[in-house]
Amino acid sequence: MKILHINDQAGVACILAKFQEKQGVKSKVIAIPDKYGIKEYYKNNVILVEKENFYNTSLNESASYDIIHLHSVDALVYKLRRRYGNKKKIILHYHGTELRGNYKKSISLALRLKRVGVKMKNKLWLLRNGYTGSIQQTMQHLADIVLVSTPDLLKLANKSYYLPNPVDTELFNENISSFNKDDKYDAITIKTEAIDIQKALNYIKDRNLTHNIYIHDRTYNPTPYKDMPDLLKKYNTYIDIKFVNGKLLESSSKTALESLACGLQVLNYQLKYINKLPHEHEALNVVKNLFNLY
Repeated sequence: MKILHINDQAGVACILAKFQEKQGVKSKVIAIPDKYGIKEYYKNNVILVEKENFYNTSLNESASYDIIHLHSVDALVYKLRRRYGNKKKIILHYHGTELRGNYKKSISLALRLKRVGVKMKNKLWLLRNGYTGSIQQTMQHLADIVLVSTPDLLKLANKSYYLPNPVDTELFNENISSFNKDDKYDAITIKTEAIDIQKALNYIKDRNLTHNIYIHDRTYNPTPYKDMPDLLKKYNTYIDIKFVNGKLLESSSKTALESLACGLQVLNYQLKYINKLPHEHEALNVVKNLFNLY
């Protein structure tokens, strides 16, 4: 069995590939460079390409693999299915923003389809094969399996399976950090472009939760992936309360899971404190679960 992951979201594809190879299976990731150094950290499993070559390389490289595992780039399902028919197993894996439609810089599906060459005349092929729903629903139907990374996404993707986000516990663990504890703050939360951090802080304040919270803005201050464990271990608590488009997300972030692996407690969306990484998120367990789905 040879597995090709196309695209990477927050290191998920890279972690899956790393631990799949530990199980004796060839597994690689085609991805573009990132500012967090995730692809560099997992370079033994990554085929790094420039953005302008991403689609062509993905299609050409897929010829020598048995399973094509797409992360978020659902537009490629069409191209792969047309090229290979049913000779390849195609997995479509959603990670959140592409289904929730809440990321202001998300590329529209129509634009992505245009980039991979789904033109008006090719819609006849879809119609002949009985695919008459929305473009996104069609891509899901064309895939052999649809996966989602958090349980709340199950209702947004037809006939999908929940695959827990993996945590690389070889990197994120409770080994002694080289950093001392932060004297000013006892808790940390991560700010990204999609999250309304002020709404989250007000939510905590209104419920009289007493934490001095350091807000780490990874958008403008991108800590290298390999250094994230040391950053997290400076604090006792990770605040995992996220508002997107005015709504509280009812799922654990990947950073919260990594914090648990590092020995922090996590304050979740239910305002409950979690103290241990669930076994289902340990990378090896996720990979074994994924093999069963394959």
